[in-house]
Amino acid sequence: MFARKLPALALAVSLLLIGTVGCVDWLRDLLPIACTEEFRYGLSGTVTDPDGEAIENVTVTITDGDYEEDAMFLSDTEYVGAGEREGTYTITVEAPGYETATLENVEVTADECHVIGKVRNFVLNPL
Repeated sequence: MFARKLPALALAVSLLLIGTVGCVDWLRDLLPIACTEEFRYGLSGTVTDPDGEAIENVTVTITDGDYEEDAMFLSDTEYVGAGEREGTYTITVEAPGYETATLENVEVTADECHVIGKVRNFVLNPL
């Protein structure tokens, strides 16, 4: 008896699924969002000289209106900043004996859980 109802059940489920394909937003609203506890930086990148070598005493300053921070370096060349913070940033990179580099209007957005990071690499030219 159950075997005869199985094709009808399969058809009903298929029609339900086909009907919800066009309503993905509706379905998404019903399902809980599973965010990770991972911490993400809004900005990251590298700072090198024209030969790809590290530069001593580099400062990467990240600003967004009244907000300002000095980026943290993870290695001799790799920086990160604006942790889990949306914004429209200006990145200024300075080092003694090198031209200053400035990049404006770097927009960092976010999804439901985390910022969507932007990678910006800098090559500083000697003075």
